This record gives sequence, C-alpha cells and structure tokens, in this order.
Amino acid sequence: MSAGMIRAPETPELVFGLHPVLEILGSGRRRLDHVMVAREARGRRLGRLLAEARRAGVPVRQGPREARERKVGRGAVHQGIVA
Repeated sequence: MSAGMIRAPETPELVFGLHPVLEILGSGRRRLDHVMVAREARGRRLGRLLAEARRAGVPVRQGPREARERKVGRGAVHQGIVA
C-alpha cells in the first residue's frame, strides 16, 4: 500500500435467495446481521425462514423491492430475500 492511501473497509458479503439464506441460518456457521424480506412475501417457506431467523437471533426487516435491488443489483434473482 502506498503512502496516503487508506484501505477501504471490507464490504460485507451479501447472500440472497430463499435457499442460500436458509442454509446459512440452519448451519450456524456464519453470523448474519439481518435478513431483509419483501413486504409482499408469503408462504410456508417464508414461515420456515422466519422461524430459523428467530431461532438464530437474526433480526428480520421488511422493505420495498428497491432497497433489495440497491444491495444486490437489479438483475439478481433474490426471491425477495437478502441477508
């Protein structure tokens, strides 16, 4: 590193999609800061994700699609779930 430069802090890794987020919650090997889900999300699988997040002590936030797309990019297939 040259003088006058500071190293940018590492950006946190994002995980998106129902199954990848469930895998991380279920394994307990990585700590998630929070899980963001679509306001309009519904279904049995979402219920499982919410239960796993609660069990792991990971807060769940609901938010608009635009917030998730800012994080992962417009073309990402996130299924309304980003962690």
